[in-house]
Amino acid sequence: ESTGVFNLDSGIINIGTAGQSSWFEVGNGVNCTGTLNMSGGTVTKIGNDHFSLGTNQGNGTAKITGGTMTINNEIWVGQRPNSVGLLEISPGATITNNSWVAIGREGGKGTVNMTGGTWNKNGTSNFIVGASGADGIAGEGIMNLSGGAVTVAPSGEPNRGITWIGEQNLSTGTLNMSGAANATTFTTARMTLGEVAGATGNLNLNGGTLRVGQLTGGGGTRNGQFH
Repeated sequence: ESTGVFNLDSGIINIGTAGQSSWFEVGNGVNCTGTLNMSGGTVTKIGNDHFSLGTNQGNGTAKITGGTMTINNEIWVGQRPNSVGLLEISPGATITNNSWVAIGREGGKGTVNMTGGTWNKNGTSNFIVGASGADGIAGEGIMNLSGGAVTVAPSGEPNRGITWIGEQNLSTGTLNMSGAANATTFTTARMTLGEVAGATGNLNLNGGTLRVGQLTGGGGTRNGQFH
């Protein structure tokens, strides 16, 4: 059991070594709580492995109100049962990652609140809200997008470079969009709600702009509300 807080308002942080294990974790372990407050500066992660918030029954929070964060691999928000991850992105923040995004993975609960800023997901991979369950426990992902721009880069590989809201069995994903049409955007080549049986995907469009080549329903439960 432990608690840790890291505050960054300026400077340069480099994490990892190319070709070697290089985790960037906030809140990993039973009853562990970690918080990252980033209001400026630059964080760059290289090497293998991923950026994870709330893992293995831990509680991890990242509040990004400014600065630039670049992650070469995946971003997980809520990983494994009884884990809670929270990512808050505000105006002035820029996040770029080059592999999968999984909000609520393997039975974890993940929430992203984005009120501004920019999030670019690149690479041959997908952006997932509500990824998967584990050990009979459902994974739950929620993304509240009320400002800023999310862009999922397309891919030439089949079924990649897209967005899943509720991916695997025992998963529930919810994307809530609101805000002005020119101030809140989510851009993706395809968005699928409830990708497979046992998955639930919810899309609530109360504002903003959803730029999507295709909006489809998969083999699971899919709900869409457009106001």
